[in-house]
Amino acid sequence: MIPIAITTALLGTYNYLRFGSVAETGLRFQLQPQLDYIRLIDAGEIFSPKYLAPNLLYYSIAPVGLSAEFPFLKPVRGGLPPVTMFLRYLEIPDVYSVEDVTGILVAVPFVVFSGVFVATLAYRALGESMVREPALAAFRGEPTTGAIRVGLATIAAAATTAFTTLVYRHVANRFELDYIPLLVVGSIVGAWSLHSQSRGRPIFARAVTTVILASAVVTIVFSVLLAFSGPASQFDDINPTLWRTLSRFRLW
Repeated sequence: MIPIAITTALLGTYNYLRFGSVAETGLRFQLQPQLDYIRLIDAGEIFSPKYLAPNLLYYSIAPVGLSAEFPFLKPVRGGLPPVTMFLRYLEIPDVYSVEDVTGILVAVPFVVFSGVFVATLAYRALGESMVREPALAAFRGEPTTGAIRVGLATIAAAATTAFTTLVYRHVANRFELDYIPLLVVGSIVGAWSLHSQSRGRPIFARAVTTVILASAVVTIVFSVLLAFSGPASQFDDINPTLWRTLSRFRLW
């Protein structure tokens, strides 16, 4: 709790020095000619529980598009028609918008092990104590009590951070970067725990190892390719030679 308290105090001090109020983040002062942020904040349309359902859909399962040229993958841009139809029944404010997004389960399937980790600990908590002797756990190659606490802490931090994004009026891939790294850390502990539990059962152990490796490879490949999926002009400004070289690669 000490780092959280220090961070909150520093952010409050920054807000006070810049805006004259510890509670003023400056969001209302954003330069958006087409949007009146002060009115939207007063109307409660910047952050709202109404955005939770569509944001969960976009941020979890939005598919990835395919392209014949490098980088071969591209995020959904401007929203998905099925989700748009679904929004008609939820009375979502017109200010809601979608920039570009790829679902976490599609682009970063490795984070599934965060859910497996939490579910396993919850199951254990119902039937037995999850506290073990650190030396014995280390001898067995299982996560120690300290590792388990780190995994749970990072997953909890990711969930807390993601909540703000899930109730925000705008959807964009860049917002996922606030909490995906935390989920990956928790998933590493989760994969470690699941792998240690599979020992002694050869078939199950091979299956678990295969799933862990496959999800890690897909996560790395998709993340790298999606990082290059912006407009070509964007990368021409950064490194025109590299972009022209990569653009020559075609799959079909």
